[in-house]
Amino acid sequence: MDLTAFQPVQFRAAVFTPGLRQFSAAHVVGTLLGKLSQFSGDPVVLPIPKEAPAEIPRIILRGPAQGLELHTALARSDVYLSVTPGITLTAEGAFKEAVPILEQVLDVLQVRPGRLAALGTYASKCEEPARLLAEHFCKAEWAQGPLASAEALELHAHRRFTLLEGLLVNSWMRWKTGQVNEPGRSYPAVILERDVNTLPEEAEERVFGQEELSAFFDRASQLLEEEVKSFSAGGNAQG
Repeated sequence: MDLTAFQPVQFRAAVFTPGLRQFSAAHVVGTLLGKLSQFSGDPVVLPIPKEAPAEIPRIILRGPAQGLELHTALARSDVYLSVTPGITLTAEGAFKEAVPILEQVLDVLQVRPGRLAALGTYASKCEEPARLLAEHFCKAEWAQGPLASAEALELHAHRRFTLLEGLLVNSWMRWKTGQVNEPGRSYPAVILERDVNTLPEEAEERVFGQEELSAFFDRASQLLEEEVKSFSAGGNAQG
């Protein structure tokens, strides 16, 4: 499998706010729209009942080009940056754009995050993604035997390491079969998902300041690119 063919599809920066119990969606939307001019699309405020899970977004803001979205819930806020025609998407550029947006959200919510996550989705168009995954990762007798007729296949790899001094993180790589949607067409593809996140068991005690938040996303964005390139070259990525 030629991993050099992987292209960025979407990046997501997430901040988790376990200490946030409530907020006024109308106030937050009005304040954010005054501070974040890049979200000029129609805002969405969802009528979420009090008993609903805290992870469900209460607010969705969109940029005019539909490649930029902000989802805000009680438990977390996420900035999505997706590939759009004519726009080059890079991890470094995406997270540099996401960080000041998240800081504005945290300022309006008057809370600091206890957990952070940087996610990247990459895709490589191909005719038979399940077969390519099986041949790349499995023994020949498996790829040509019980997996030969597989229509879908997923592989997950997880490890923990120190991303920054004193900061242990989870790192996930997930390869799976999927689709790439382009205007007017959909193509079969191998999807590679990268996920670097701080430990959920530390979220209640940790408090990430502005410098720590910025440093995390800066290093995590570098890591996403480094590991994709390392795997494409057949080497072993180091944390």
